[in-house]
Amino acid sequence: ALAIPQTQQVMNDVALRSQRAVRRGINLLTDFDEEQFKKVQKTEALVDKYEDKLGTYLIRLSARKMTPAQSKKVTKFLYTISDFESLSDYALNIAFVGEELYENKITFSDLAKADLSTLKEAVMEMVDLVVTSFVEEDVDKVKRVEPLREYINVMCDDMRDNHIDRLGRGVCELSDSTLFNDILTNVERLGAHCSNIAVAMTKMETHNYDYIQHQHGKMKERDADYMEYFKEYQQKYVLATPVV
Repeated sequence: ALAIPQTQQVMNDVALRSQRAVRRGINLLTDFDEEQFKKVQKTEALVDKYEDKLGTYLIRLSARKMTPAQSKKVTKFLYTISDFESLSDYALNIAFVGEELYENKITFSDLAKADLSTLKEAVMEMVDLVVTSFVEEDVDKVKRVEPLREYINVMCDDMRDNHIDRLGRGVCELSDSTLFNDILTNVERLGAHCSNIAVAMTKMETHNYDYIQHQHGKMKERDADYMEYFKEYQQKYVLATPVV
């Protein structure tokens, strides 16, 4: 009875630290600062230690006799701790891209920068949604995560196509391509872990997978709420570059 609320506090701390790491990492893409970069590194190392120690503790705790409600919480923590740790990993990866852009004085085209700015806003809404939902144990709010995650993947695909088109027209440089693609790849992987957390929360709180069904990371069934949220994000996050 004492251990589980304390574990919840630590899990919330891990979630909030990972959230801050992602925000800092993404901001470094356009506004690099050495101090902020070091903070992302420090957070990633700390969250990694949290995952190691807390994961071991949760396994020991799960062997104890618990009520169904307590067991549900511990299982949810076990399912999500590694995904929160992965958020900080990809935040650091993105920060490294920001460092490379800064050190090599690489700048993207105005259109690419505008699209990245839109993507950044969408990513932070997704991370904010999953972290807030987890901390507040809000299953209704977490339903917004998967449609936003899937739309972000659509954005990333469109941004790749548009970048290739700009390369062909000489608007973007070939030297930019690797870093541009690295950003998109890390965003997609970050989204996959947000999705994992959303699935775990939905399963633990509702005891079913009727809302979220995964097959290789794709939605098998979409209800009316899902489609409404997806359309909402389509209208909210519009790329500056017309899709080729």
